[in-house]
Amino acid sequence: MVRDKRLSMVIGLVAALLATGAIALATVVDRPSASSMARLADAQSSPVPGTADRPWAVSGNKALRFEAEAATVRKGVAESNHRGFSGAGFVNGRNATGSYVEWTVESPTAGRAKIGIRYANGSRTSRIAKISVNGTVVVKKYRFRPTGGWSRWRTAKLRITMTAGTNTIRVTTTSRRGNPNLDYLDVVLPNGTTTTASPVPSSPTPTPTPTPSDTGSVIPPEEPSSLAPTETPPVETPPVETPPVETPPVETPPSETPPVEPSVSESPSETPSESPSESPVESPSASPSPSPSPSPSGSPSGGGGVPGTVTTVSDGWTVPWDVSWAPDGSWALVTERDTLKVFKVTPDGTKTEVGTVPEGVSSDGGEDGLMGVALSPTWNGTTDTDVFFMHTAEEGNRVAKMSFDGTTLSNYQAILTGIAKNTFHDGGRIRFGPDGFLYVGTGDAGNAPLAQDPASLNGKILRITKEGQPAPGNPGGTAVYSLGHRNPQGLGWDSAGRLWESELGENTWDELNLIEAGKNYGWPTCEGVCATQGMENPKRTWATSEASPSGIAIVDDVIYMAAMRGQRLWRIPLNGTETGEPVAYLQGTNGRLRAVSAVPNPTAKALWVTTTNADTSGGQPPGSDKILLIPLSNP
Repeated sequence: MVRDKRLSMVIGLVAALLATGAIALATVVDRPSASSMARLADAQSSPVPGTADRPWAVSGNKALRFEAEAATVRKGVAESNHRGFSGAGFVNGRNATGSYVEWTVESPTAGRAKIGIRYANGSRTSRIAKISVNGTVVVKKYRFRPTGGWSRWRTAKLRITMTAGTNTIRVTTTSRRGNPNLDYLDVVLPNGTTTTASPVPSSPTPTPTPTPSDTGSVIPPEEPSSLAPTETPPVETPPVETPPVETPPVETPPSETPPVEPSVSESPSETPSESPSESPVESPSASPSPSPSPSPSGSPSGGGGVPGTVTTVSDGWTVPWDVSWAPDGSWALVTERDTLKVFKVTPDGTKTEVGTVPEGVSSDGGEDGLMGVALSPTWNGTTDTDVFFMHTAEEGNRVAKMSFDGTTLSNYQAILTGIAKNTFHDGGRIRFGPDGFLYVGTGDAGNAPLAQDPASLNGKILRITKEGQPAPGNPGGTAVYSLGHRNPQGLGWDSAGRLWESELGENTWDELNLIEAGKNYGWPTCEGVCATQGMENPKRTWATSEASPSGIAIVDDVIYMAAMRGQRLWRIPLNGTETGEPVAYLQGTNGRLRAVSAVPNPTAKALWVTTTNADTSGGQPPGSDKILLIPLSNP
């Protein structure tokens, strides 16, 4: 009787919270896709398959089910290409170390609980994972044994200790083979009661990683994982979509934290960085198109050097946005975003103003103004004097051409207009490709649907001639080369002529993409990895706190990527169409970094990197920025 009264009180309390919106049945934090099965919208009005279709509180020992595709997912994708799953799908761990699924569960009381993790492992070897409860590792190495096929499911059953209130249960792979396919979590709470998933924030909260122990909190499984499969027929429930939130990213000013260099982007329980595996491993399942690319074999082939001791080439700058070198490397042009001025800078740091881009405008505290600069690849100062800029004008963003004789800018001509502008999300990087055409990165101008509109020039990478016309061979015969971009920032080509692009995400994931003609890179449907057919996944993602990327340069098949909010320089080796492990340099030592340009000196390879501490997010006074010289030594 007392127990029944207690249960009735719990039911009444949770029902009241549901009615007021204080808690929800389930909320997805790291959604694989805005339109995939893993992205769930208002769970109160649209029940989550496998959760809301069961009573939210029951008596006895019945378990409540929490679907994996509705949980927090890192380095994984939601899929439905194998039979026998529950709910709308399952989570494929993508063969990546640190891949995890985390469920959030409310418990009315503390005590011992039972959990069951339903999985499929069609490979021939066990998938090793650690199981954590509330940030504490309770099973250091759990072996998810082979199940005999990707459509054959087993339930791994364990006993754990839960606290009263919010609990998190996480399964994290410790192997480059990744997690098995995870279907759902069943929970029987202390005293045999059940509850609902608690609401979670709209962006991930890092969880401190405790030191794993083989004693103390380790709880043996209730039953061995080799139990006979428990089959559940799939539930054909269509996904519910949440429209994207169109909020510009918020960047933090430079910190005074001592540098830590180099650092490898790995620990997923401390930072939500995403890194595909470096070694070939057995794929847990065949993914629908587009599928995450397989990991490269062996060590990355990129041979670019390791960043060395930093020196200052030139100081007294205010947001030096881009750098373009003369073909012979004797000087470079540097743009200042807010002043609309262009400077000629020699390797010894001599700085000369050569002109101002006409018809340019910039806003107070925004990202618009004078952005990219690109000298003609055949510039010689006489028969070829062309230099190109991307800048903001009264009616929108433009690509313009001017003449530069080595001393003075002249003969302004707008060659491409019709690009919408905004205070934020203007893109702005322009680069000549190895094919001799000009590539232009444009932002969505704060209007996310433009990125998917083929008739719009926004949210795209454009490919044009020196006259501003669509380059021959473009898909559809327009200037659009690829679409689905939020705010492209860096463009560069590897030794095989492949185009790589860095991109600012919204609140969760920043991206490094391999760009191919006619491909769709997902925004605003996808931020980071997603499972939407016809949309390309990034090759690398970072938490926005680690990156907020800007320019990139590629030297000997290594990408060097500047990070603004992350205040570091990422070194990312390439292996064909895949990437090796990113390593961070200069962390916190020079503040926010903006442009990266390879110094054209084959005997002493180096980078020029500009800071952007005098912008609004940096908060430093005008004249605070620098151009840095970073030598590259043999790795």
